[in-house]
Amino acid sequence: MAATRLLTWVLPLCFLSCKAYSVKRPGVSRDENGGDDTTYVMAVTYELRNDVTRHLPPVKLRLDLPVGSTIYDVMVAAAQKDWRCGFGAVPNGRWGYKIDSVGGVAGSSEKGTFWSVEKPAYQPITEGVDKVAVTDGDHVVLRYVMEEDSCDP
Repeated sequence: MAATRLLTWVLPLCFLSCKAYSVKRPGVSRDENGGDDTTYVMAVTYELRNDVTRHLPPVKLRLDLPVGSTIYDVMVAAAQKDWRCGFGAVPNGRWGYKIDSVGGVAGSSEKGTFWSVEKPAYQPITEGVDKVAVTDGDHVVLRYVMEEDSCDP
């Protein structure tokens, strides 16, 4: 009983005296001359391609992002820079976010079309876009493709 009373007083005192720490992503810092502090910023190339309806020209952007960014962060930055890169994403359980539309073009199970997220080009990722980190110099490609077994043009 005395031990319980002691813990009742000691534990709250310990919590009050302990310092709380949190881990934060490093901020993007820029100097007055317009240069970047490369310790905290990385350059990523983002490319948007439509291989089904080829009349749409590809979009290619160079983006500066904070270290620790994911493909999802790249896509948000691209959408803020160019309206054609706006996208829709849906959560897909533990897999993470799945891209269902980009630039107003949605994948269709009836037509056998979907958005392939590749890092680097022609190497599709196997997780959701919010789970895959990017590093300095990466090239991320979103490619609208048709399933190989689909006969629809």
